[in-house]
Amino acid sequence: MTVYIYCEYVEAGGVERVSVNLMQFLSRVCTVALVNRVGSPVYDECAKSIKDVPLRRGDTIVFSRKSDLRSLLPKAIFNGAKLVYWRHIPIARLDSPLLSQAVDSVFCVLFSLVGKIVCVCPELASLL
Repeated sequence: MTVYIYCEYVEAGGVERVSVNLMQFLSRVCTVALVNRVGSPVYDECAKSIKDVPLRRGDTIVFSRKSDLRSLLPKAIFNGAKLVYWRHIPIARLDSPLLSQAVDSVFCVLFSLVGKIVCVCPELASLL
């Protein structure tokens, strides 16, 4: 079993840094690889292109942006890989408009039908 951490390096920020830290932490106990759409490095860590990854049943793909699901869902379902969506931001934020909160809530409900959601903030974990 391999854990793939999907991380598009769009902008240098918290999601990318946490993805690299997660990869380094998990590499102590299982096989882990950083992947993205084109295989571009993330904070000087090598990454593979998701197209070149030989997914197998039992492999896990961890992602943190809802938009990443477009690239991952067809390949994951076809190959029998597990999907894990991790969030570090609660749905009900003071700076977030109600429409955004509603979209996040609906996404979490629908995604829970095909994958697992891991919450790294207590506020979100209590809502799900």
